[in-house]
Amino acid sequence: MKKIQKIRLGVQILCILLSSIGFFINFRAIMIVILGLNIFAGTFYCGWICPFGTIQDIFSKLGDKLKIKKIKPNKFIQSYLKFLRYIVFLAVMLATSDFIFTILSYDPRSNFLMMLTGNIPTISIIIVIISFAIASMFFERIFCNYLCFEGAKYGLMSSFRLFRIQRDSNSCVNCNMCNKACPMNIDVANNKIVTSSNCINCFECISSCPKKDTLKYKNIKIKDYKNLFLVNIPIILIILILSISQITQSSTDVPNDIVSVSSTLKDGTYTGSGYGFKGNTNVEVTIKNGEIDNIKIVSYRDDNRWFDRAANTIIPEILQTQSTDVDTVSGATFSSKGIISAIEDAISKAKL
Repeated sequence: MKKIQKIRLGVQILCILLSSIGFFINFRAIMIVILGLNIFAGTFYCGWICPFGTIQDIFSKLGDKLKIKKIKPNKFIQSYLKFLRYIVFLAVMLATSDFIFTILSYDPRSNFLMMLTGNIPTISIIIVIISFAIASMFFERIFCNYLCFEGAKYGLMSSFRLFRIQRDSNSCVNCNMCNKACPMNIDVANNKIVTSSNCINCFECISSCPKKDTLKYKNIKIKDYKNLFLVNIPIILIILILSISQITQSSTDVPNDIVSVSSTLKDGTYTGSGYGFKGNTNVEVTIKNGEIDNIKIVSYRDDNRWFDRAANTIIPEILQTQSTDVDTVSGATFSSKGIISAIEDAISKAKL
């Protein structure tokens, strides 16, 4: 293993430990740094930080130790398959049906991250996580290659990065070792500059190259950057449209429709906290005449799309039934549990 790969493995293991203590979940500043790095230097998150990406790499190396031959699609098939994760990304961004949300609840990447923070998913989700890990013994980063919508998002954001892997065609011996080593099935050997948005900056291609300095990670020239900019105009439009869509999504007001039920709650306003999908959800619960009069979401860390879906269903039901014994929302299970736990925490402080 070349030195850069030993360093990368060390960083990956460190990031799993940091994720397990909530370091990357509870500190927004860290994510801002990661996103900034992603835009200017490429998707280091996928290649160096993502815990599920690390698990796939570990199982891939285990497969190598067991002498399991890796499956690689031919160039023609790969030319179409590589767009799958972007189709999934668009489906996620535009999702409105219960079916899509239910499928997303089985996302192995996000569920594995939740496991690291102590939130154990259902047996079926654990089976999905294990299945993708085992599949990585036969096909490198199969989830990252074709299904990860977060990776697709980071890939789109890194389309204009200033630093890229570049090949010196004069010293290249055309051995194709870089192509064989690339876990994302990118054709490195036949390009002067790696322009693929699927590149995760793992540098496996550089480590595998037998000719020193033939492959380098460095800043690109202005003329090359201009050409990349023109080619990626459609991506600019996609990013802008999706960004505007995300910004305009906001939580809707929850109707204060209450059915009077006898209770033993003390009047007042109480705060509560519960753990959702990405961190704490905080609420204010107002008790009036011994009943739950109003529920206000103070803060949350989950994505708007899923959180709104949970909040706009659960809160009216709790107000109407005067009980937190309500069903979680399909496709937004963790957000639902966070909201319910936060409300229960607040109500517990109001009990006489």
